[in-house]
Amino acid sequence: MASINYEHSLDEKILVVYEHDSFNDIQDALLTWCCRHYLNCTFKVYFNNYNHELTHVGFVKLTYNDTNAKYVIQHFTVDHEVLSEWDANT
Repeated sequence: MASINYEHSLDEKILVVYEHDSFNDIQDALLTWCCRHYLNCTFKVYFNNYNHELTHVGFVKLTYNDTNAKYVIQHFTVDHEVLSEWDANT
């Protein structure tokens, strides 16, 4: 299962993905992490390769849809193009 590490400095807050098996694995880990920590948030997402180098791969945005009582997670490329949207009942 993918692991997520939250890192921050004075100028940015990022999520770093480690040891992922698939895109669905990453989505599940990001949704779980975001739902436990923040609502209505956007983070830069990085992959950490085996050489411990960070690669900026895009953004993730979590919102809560009051109408449907669901969390919705959206993935964006580095250029802010929408990759996918995924929701889950919680």
